[in-house]
Amino acid sequence: GRLDSLALVAGILHDARSVEEMPLEDWDRVLDVNLRGPFLVSRALIPLLKRNRGSAIVTIGSWYGRLGHAFFGAYCASKAGVIVLTQVLAEELAPAGVRVNSVSPGNVDTPMHHKALTDEATERGVSYDEVREVEWAKIPLGRPSPPADIANAVVFLCSGAANSITGASLDVNGGVLLR
Repeated sequence: GRLDSLALVAGILHDARSVEEMPLEDWDRVLDVNLRGPFLVSRALIPLLKRNRGSAIVTIGSWYGRLGHAFFGAYCASKAGVIVLTQVLAEELAPAGVRVNSVSPGNVDTPMHHKALTDEATERGVSYDEVREVEWAKIPLGRPSPPADIANAVVFLCSGAANSITGASLDVNGGVLLR
């Protein structure tokens, strides 16, 4: 009967393809998991969260949701949608004392990131190492984030230390996107 925190950690990627070449099934699959999933889970659990003033929802956006990147149209659109859904929920749930925020990772050292680099290398006809060098050179800290850094941001936003934060998207991206 009680829910204090809800972390909506969903994310899949599609093969690197132009919008023109993307199968509709790939578009739908990415939007279903990355955007529809958090919507459905939020909608189902909001009644429990509203019973506990001070509860929190944290979604996972992406720096790819802040601007478009060629060959990753569905992923970018889905994560932009997550960021905006977070803002909508923050405004709707603030009167009940429920905080809603998003974490927007950059490149995270996960198999999904390495697959994206591999796919992009294949799409562009260059080596994995070339793509990795180019992408990691864009990160001021010089490396992708370890997954624990993203988890720590989620824990922070769920904690009392973030009591006055709602509707925000916390960039955890090594400085790849400075705003």
